[in-house]
Amino acid sequence: MEAFKKIAEQQAAFISRGDQSGTHTKEMAIWKHADISPTGHKWYLEILFLDEPTASIDDENTGIIETLLKNLKQNGRTTIIMTTHDSVQARRVGDHLLRLTHGRLIEDINRTDQIEFQESLVL
Repeated sequence: MEAFKKIAEQQAAFISRGDQSGTHTKEMAIWKHADISPTGHKWYLEILFLDEPTASIDDENTGIIETLLKNLKQNGRTTIIMTTHDSVQARRVGDHLLRLTHGRLIEDINRTDQIEFQESLVL
């Protein structure tokens, strides 16, 4: 608990799983016991790692999962790192896409920059 207090006092970067797992639940209990609410602070980062989250799932449930991911992304507190073989899905839900082939980076697209550039053209 003292370590958590020092992190908050020094505003040191803290990376949380942010996934409602047992580990995340325990972490949140420690923050609560320390009487600290880390959520929303710049030093508190939630990262959600997903590996093929919609593999072998029907289209309806894939849509539900994609909507949940978009909502998490829009709240601005959670960074989502997702691996997928579905490039169409990656383009639907991703802001920054990295494409690997045989362990080598062959494409790096930051869609956020592209969107901001397109919006500035509209103005």
